[in-house]
Amino acid sequence: MRNVVLASTDAEFPVALLASINGREVGPREWSSQAIQSHINSEHPWVVLTDEGRYTAFILYVQFDDVIEVCYLETLSHFRGQGQMKRLLGHLLGLHPGVRFWLDVHESNQPARLLYEEMGFKTSGLRKGYYRDGGDCFLLERREMPVSG
Repeated sequence: MRNVVLASTDAEFPVALLASINGREVGPREWSSQAIQSHINSEHPWVVLTDEGRYTAFILYVQFDDVIEVCYLETLSHFRGQGQMKRLLGHLLGLHPGVRFWLDVHESNQPARLLYEEMGFKTSGLRKGYYRDGGDCFLLERREMPVSG
């Protein structure tokens, strides 16, 4: 596998990736392709992972000083279970040492919860009935000690 990470700091969001999600609802909060496009148009940061030229996973996020909030992340369905999100999220964490990360996850998404736990995220809160299907949302946080210079 030859992974390459594209980032908003040095590339435009891949049109082909956006086309692959265009017109469908994605994720448990039903992010639309229009919401994803709005995030990109607002010049919020993102990272995309490719594997031998194929788009496999992406993360949309915002940064406020020493906090990064992951707004949306997805591994494309035919690449799930292959460690793609672990690689991409690990890359993002490595780009921002000493920064706190926030994200949320559906209570039923056990594979994602295990991944986030493995990567150092801890449950910091709960939103009861947050998702359209009535499911609860776990709020997760990853804190690191600030990097001293």
